[in-house]
Amino acid sequence: MSIPNTDSYLHLVSIHTMMIVNHTVWSILKSDVELCFAYMKLLC
Repeated sequence: MSIPNTDSYLHLVSIHTMMIVNHTVWSILKSDVELCFAYMKLLC
């Protein structure tokens, strides 16, 4: 395996960062949705 050049390394880092951001946003959204469902069950 050759040492990756800077471009592909930066590309990997940006993909990794995007995945972390997506995961964080998804976790927040998911907990919000679960809270919403719990609240609706409470009302019904």
